[in-house]
Amino acid sequence: MKVKELDKKLLDTFRADEPTIQELRNIAKNLGVKLKRNMNKKEILKAVRKEVKRLEESPNQRFEKVSDYTKLPKNLQNLQKLPKSNESKELPQKYEREKLKLMPVNPNWVYVYWNFSEKSRKKLKKLSKNSNIAIRIIKKSKEDQEAEKKVIETDLKLDQNGNTYFHLPKDNSTYIAFLEVEDKKG
Repeated sequence: MKVKELDKKLLDTFRADEPTIQELRNIAKNLGVKLKRNMNKKEILKAVRKEVKRLEESPNQRFEKVSDYTKLPKNLQNLQKLPKSNESKELPQKYEREKLKLMPVNPNWVYVYWNFSEKSRKKLKKLSKNSNIAIRIIKKSKEDQEAEKKVIETDLKLDQNGNTYFHLPKDNSTYIAFLEVEDKKG
């Protein structure tokens, strides 16, 4: 192995006179010797001498070790490439779960979203032949639990999962969302 000119100068300093601890650390760094923070001058000198002796005995061995580190192990070479941070996978359009959620946006608006499985969607389609399916939002009265007033109602599209926003007539009130199946008779 041919030592670079800088390394030769450092090694000449190392052999010629007593180097300082900083010079020893610099030599060790250039040789690739790992040092601990709390190593004293004698320990660093011993590690550097050991590495120099090893390099002089077998110069080609160091290149083999470095090239071994650059190669990935065989079990890691076949791993699937991870997506980059700017790449994204598409989210599914539906999650096939029965869900009707009512979430407040602010005191006057609510967000309603629904998601039904294919099985539930088929059942609802059978019902919708003779009836109307809608989402009903009801204001729950604080004084009398039985006295519930129908506030908002909208038809539901069964072909897809969906969402919508509703404006509430009275803020600071309790509301409940229902899935309603209503006959054509009423």
